[in-house]
Amino acid sequence: MSEPRVTTVSGSGPLAGDQSIGALVNSAIGDLKNLVKMEKELAVAEAKQAGRKIAPAIAGFAIAGLAGVLFVLIGSMALAITIGDQLTLGWGFTIVAGAWLLLAAFGALLGRSLMKKVSAPERTIRTVKDTAEWAKHPIGSSTTASIDIR
Repeated sequence: MSEPRVTTVSGSGPLAGDQSIGALVNSAIGDLKNLVKMEKELAVAEAKQAGRKIAPAIAGFAIAGLAGVLFVLIGSMALAITIGDQLTLGWGFTIVAGAWLLLAAFGALLGRSLMKKVSAPERTIRTVKDTAEWAKHPIGSSTTASIDIR
């Protein structure tokens, strides 16, 4: 009977011959867990950054809303009664309501244009696409993952 052939691979890298398949699988799982953790941290950092950009717009909408409600209640009544003295009270209230409708439309368009300035988490999307590409071809890819949290 011939003895079985044993081939060893020299080196100290992750594919060294002294590691078993189980150890390599555990290493790959650990790397995958680390990659998912890094992706999560990047997504959270970008969400916080976007939140900092949105917060002033939200505060502006809240202040404008409160002031607008108070002004609409008090000022509209006074204006409608004043117009009603010249025409009829019904026409006075109709004219005032139409003016507020136009102002509301203008405010909605302004808010919408401000919200369009907030962008998607581009780095997270890019690194997720890179990770998906690497997962399709893990050996031939030279893609590296890094996190740049500022």
